[in-house]
Amino acid sequence: MIRVPVIAAVLGAAACLAGAAGGLAQGIGDTWGNAPPPAPPAAAPAAIAPPPPSAPEPWTRAEPDWTAAPTVSTLQLQSGFEPDPRNLELQAGGGDDAASLGGACTGRINGRAPDVVLDYRNGGFPLGIFARSAADTVLVVHAPDGRWRCNDDSQGLNPAVAFPRPPSGRYAIWVGTVGAGRAPATLAVTELPIPLRWPANPGRDRLGAN
Repeated sequence: MIRVPVIAAVLGAAACLAGAAGGLAQGIGDTWGNAPPPAPPAAAPAAIAPPPPSAPEPWTRAEPDWTAAPTVSTLQLQSGFEPDPRNLELQAGGGDDAASLGGACTGRINGRAPDVVLDYRNGGFPLGIFARSAADTVLVVHAPDGRWRCNDDSQGLNPAVAFPRPPSGRYAIWVGTVGAGRAPATLAVTELPIPLRWPANPGRDRLGAN
């Protein structure tokens, strides 16, 4: 008579354990088997295009920068150089107004740097700097004596600057254009009177010839 309640109690405990195990299994299933799917990865932010390059700021100083390195070339010439004339091809013009120098200076140049620098050693000959182009061009020259010389239309639409007694040193040279835009041009340096025709009126230079 005692065994029946014991057996019943054992069976009841087993049933409770089975129910607990089932609940645990159900909980595990809910946790691992029925978990919600992971969220998709966040989309990468769209690439931001760089801003377009802006035009260079106008040169705002009173004078073009004659101390800067040239944009085209440096010529190192000693009196008696060959070939004569010495020619350089370049693009004339720029975004800055040479009229800020006053006098006969006019046209559009690149005020940030000269086109050509001439390092010249004088030997007693005159020196001529001139330009040739199909466009209307101007010359702006900063001479070793610190003076600016400018010319327009010395030979038709072509400019020329004359130094009958040129000082030795650094000549910063700009070839500009009359009006906006750039134009192909040839800059020439010579000690010969031909093909250069000296300006009939040296007063067209800003401060006159030496």
